[in-house]
Amino acid sequence: MPLKKLDRIDLYTTHGFCQIELLAGDITCMTLTDKVDLFVLSTHPRTYSIRNEVLIKSMRKNMKVMVDELSRDVELDLRKNYDCWVSKPSPSNFPFNQIVCFERQADSKNVVRSIRNIFRGFTPIFDSKDRTVITNLLGTWYQDFNRAEVLNMTVNAACNWIKVGLPLRCFKIVLCEKDDRNNPIDNEDCIEEFLKLKEKWTASKILKFSTRYDVYISYSQPDEKKVEVLASNLLKANKELSIFYKPKTKITKAWPDEAMLKIHGCKIFIPIITSYFLKDKDCLDEFFTAICYTNKIKDLKLMPLVMETIQKLPPTIRNYPGTDCKYVIFLFILSS
Repeated sequence: MPLKKLDRIDLYTTHGFCQIELLAGDITCMTLTDKVDLFVLSTHPRTYSIRNEVLIKSMRKNMKVMVDELSRDVELDLRKNYDCWVSKPSPSNFPFNQIVCFERQADSKNVVRSIRNIFRGFTPIFDSKDRTVITNLLGTWYQDFNRAEVLNMTVNAACNWIKVGLPLRCFKIVLCEKDDRNNPIDNEDCIEEFLKLKEKWTASKILKFSTRYDVYISYSQPDEKKVEVLASNLLKANKELSIFYKPKTKITKAWPDEAMLKIHGCKIFIPIITSYFLKDKDCLDEFFTAICYTNKIKDLKLMPLVMETIQKLPPTIRNYPGTDCKYVIFLFILSS
């Protein structure tokens, strides 16, 4: 049976028109009518057993897709930094161009972290290009997760990331109609929740940017002393600068709104790249948000500051021209 379209949210942003669609059915029975760029699934790390993973079993049966075979020869391997990999392109008669597989970590029962991890991975995967995505409702492979709540977190995260510039043109969320024992699933709560979200986001306005800080310094807590020295020297060179570098609290929402909105309207974003920064998921979220902003706000300068020798930077960070730390490195910014 083809997927049934239940509802959709239309988003009008400064970078174009985007949609969030709610569908129902077996995602592995999707047709070319629903063709997308990326088919997203989630598994245990490097475990693609059809015995333990219902979706993978169904993909093999209905799509003739062997996820374990695809995992051995991928186009983009981001498992080290972003817990995911991207398959090589699919044949033209497939309803998706590529598979994106996120590997759930030991704390995968934290649905907020799972949702954040997926949207975090989208930034390097999209590479600033428009993308369409389809996925099952994330995180509901655990019975203790309320499906309507998970849908709420997923849609809000998607809408907020789209609003700040993530080029997610269409995000299709598929509700299963039957469980792994072929019992019917009641989706009424999810349908009602999506309707509420539709009313909320249809009425939302395009984000308006107003300058709040000249410089936003993003860093991991162990590097705080380095940041204090940097901020002090910047202010000595230019007392008129407004700089944000306060310690951030741990983010516990699927969409880290409080931290992200502080980047909103900044002139210069400086991530302090250290080994601590690369391990800090909150720092990566800030960095990726700044990347999304630069796609739509061209006068936002993104200037990674590499504070130590790092043998292999993640591709998204490596693609930006990092600057080795010297005492006079920002003088040209202050004089501009």
